[in-house]
Amino acid sequence: METEKLLLFIKGKLSEQERREVLQWLAQDESHRERLFELEQIYGLKQQERFSDRERVDYAFSRLESRLGLLSPKKHANKLFRLYSGWAAASFLAFAMIIGSLFYLKDDSMAYHTLLVPAGEHATLLLCDGTRISLNAGSRLDYPSSFDGEQRRVKLKGEAYFEVAKDKKHPFVVDLQGLDIKVLGTKFNVRAYKNENYWVNLVEGGVDVCTGDGKNRVTMKPDDQVCYTTDHRLLVKSDVDASASLAWMSGGLKLHGLTLREIANILERKYNVKIHIGEKLSGELFNCHFDSTITLEEALRLLSESGRFKYREKGNEIYFYNQ
Repeated sequence: METEKLLLFIKGKLSEQERREVLQWLAQDESHRERLFELEQIYGLKQQERFSDRERVDYAFSRLESRLGLLSPKKHANKLFRLYSGWAAASFLAFAMIIGSLFYLKDDSMAYHTLLVPAGEHATLLLCDGTRISLNAGSRLDYPSSFDGEQRRVKLKGEAYFEVAKDKKHPFVVDLQGLDIKVLGTKFNVRAYKNENYWVNLVEGGVDVCTGDGKNRVTMKPDDQVCYTTDHRLLVKSDVDASASLAWMSGGLKLHGLTLREIANILERKYNVKIHIGEKLSGELFNCHFDSTITLEEALRLLSESGRFKYREKGNEIYFYNQ
């Protein structure tokens, strides 16, 4: 689809027929939505410079209202959700609503939204029950407009830190692919990217972790760590410093006992690059601690100084190889 038409869609200047054509095009393929998101980022970043943080959120709602035909943003902002992002609140909010708009408001109790966080960025979401979720790069969160059933359930792919509002009558459930995390009100970090081990670190309170088939269950206490492996094993480790798992929130990295492939995956998401590793190197274990100011070049140099591999860069791609 033409860039000019997509920009008019973002600005809310298309006719009703043209707007529906764009929505149909978005529903056809994820790459279409990614393209619109890129344009929305650029447009949103330029526009938000004129606004305060509160005004950015109102501005995003007003643009969505004009182009998707939603109800008044001021009337429903608190009921649905508030989204705060340090670099582009309007952009994230608009994109999250694009996917949900195809069935939004048909039945408020069943309305779901999707929030996608691109590589190199973070976002924070405040749900209608007061639960705050911080999302790391390359993450996806599916969540409802309101919690009307017996459970408060969301779906996560990626990494997030949860500060769950207490509600003993309505457990909060994080649905990972193959694993459920059930809490009443607590703080914990989850890393659950596709084709990688899942990691759950409990900061405070209590958490029940259960495999999808219900055969394995673990009750965690603070500073416990659970690993759900790619071959479906549930491993528990006690007395782990849970704060280490939160370093990503301030831009740093504390990586202990991870393979070079796992570390490369983290660097790919943090710096928006592609890293290639030889099979013999991918299983090598590393421990490293990077602060929030470290650049990609510095991180690569420090890793390679372990003496176990070298690297070369080619554009946006990086190659690790044996010496």
